[in-house]
Amino acid sequence: MFIFSQNKSIDIYCKVYSDRLNIEYGGLEKILPESITRLHLFYPGRKVQLEMGVVNFMSLHGWKLVSATTQRDGSSYDTTYLMKKEIEITETDYLLIMERYEKLRFR
Repeated sequence: MFIFSQNKSIDIYCKVYSDRLNIEYGGLEKILPESITRLHLFYPGRKVQLEMGVVNFMSLHGWKLVSATTQRDGSSYDTTYLMKKEIEITETDYLLIMERYEKLRFR
């Protein structure tokens, strides 16, 4: 999930699931250049167990909380957090992202 703005920055989004202890990037890891992925995407596709909490960890690295939704599952509550981060990109990265996005879109 992403939104392009005019000054060659993008907003990238992720969901943090409290019940599964993982971070989902909606396929960003498939279209972002590796240099951006290494800097901004943490633990894609892996379980995350941080003493400080995943949302706090992400916040310390520039991610902002957009919303939180809590659902009851039997006797427990599961919360999904939507987070976003604005990152600057080069023209080369922008073109690569658009190329990869188009390939995925028209599969």
